[in-house]
Amino acid sequence: MSSTSQFVSAGPFLLIAPNVTSYSVFLSEVAREVGRLGVEAHCICDTRALWREPDAYAAEPVGFHSVAMPRSIDVRAHWTTALRIRRIVDELRPALVHAHFSAAIFTTALARTRTWPVTVGTFHGLGFPLASGWKRPLLRAAESWSARRLTHVWVLTDDDRRVLARTAGASRVTRQAGFGVGCDLNRFSPSRFTPDARTSLRARLGFGEADFVVTFIGRFTHFKGFDAVCRGFLEAARSHARLRLLLIGSKDPLHSTGLRPGEHEELIRSGRVVDVGWRNDTDAFLAISDVAVLPSRREGMPVCLMEALAMGVPVITAATRGCREIVRHGVDGFVLADCAPPQIARAISDLVSSPEMHGNFGRNALAGRQRFDRRTFVAQQVRAYQTLIGQRPDRIAS
Repeated sequence: MSSTSQFVSAGPFLLIAPNVTSYSVFLSEVAREVGRLGVEAHCICDTRALWREPDAYAAEPVGFHSVAMPRSIDVRAHWTTALRIRRIVDELRPALVHAHFSAAIFTTALARTRTWPVTVGTFHGLGFPLASGWKRPLLRAAESWSARRLTHVWVLTDDDRRVLARTAGASRVTRQAGFGVGCDLNRFSPSRFTPDARTSLRARLGFGEADFVVTFIGRFTHFKGFDAVCRGFLEAARSHARLRLLLIGSKDPLHSTGLRPGEHEELIRSGRVVDVGWRNDTDAFLAISDVAVLPSRREGMPVCLMEALAMGVPVITAATRGCREIVRHGVDGFVLADCAPPQIARAISDLVSSPEMHGNFGRNALAGRQRFDRRTFVAQQVRAYQTLIGQRPDRIAS
């Protein structure tokens, strides 16, 4: 029997993700490809959309099981969710389970019993190596224990492979090839947007044709460098009147923005900053952007940076895990060792002041976009599933 035939006949395939937005943005193509092969696909996640319409997932070719997935360090909440997941798995009897992101992996590890099939977890950036204070040992214990409870663990960077191999065992941990979940190159293509469409969107936002648009995409949190971007922009804007800042995202109730009370509102009132909130059409906004800035300290393999480069938008980022793998310093952007506001301001000013450098970075980004193709990620995932189906799960660690 071929690997594809074995995959199809083995039974349902189950994804576990924190929420429907994570599924839609990162995993939907995998579910579609699995379904195209004739495998019944399911997903356990919180279906209360974060920034899409509540019924945005209704047309997806996957059976959704709505479960509130905890984000905080609350073992009781994780255990309650784990019992629900366990009941769903007992009913579905999937041939393979694949959990994504640390919190969902921890809950899956709690839920897993010796009757489960092969269970895989993909950490999209370990938490404990970058944590500090009391959170570091707690996250280290939780993530390492979770990894030992699963059959296989996949990580996105060499950094995470090395540290998790020491705490969970090298035989369990594999560095996933390529650039994380990749990028939809068909969607994030500058050729899709006409000059008239770009001009129209700029006008709706209040941007002129000569304005230089700096874009931040992500949660407005200190660890993503949101405050450093805002302050760096304001510093650069003192010398460059045509600078504008476009914010795409929102505040996170669990994390500080890093700004003083009222500082975000002051930025908006300045007339140079536009906050459009969470959007599912970031491709259109990148089409009018001149540079994307994400000086984040905690990333796995940030998709928004791949999307920006795929659109030919230069990037300013931090020399941190995931970011430094995507952006090539001096080729298609700047990778900064120090992401304090003055350094961000200087990098923005360099690009504004040098149209030749800015143009070269954009052309180099477009020339290297193929390395991010999400179809490569999807094909790798399906091949791995076909190999894992039918394997005997190992004994669950305590």
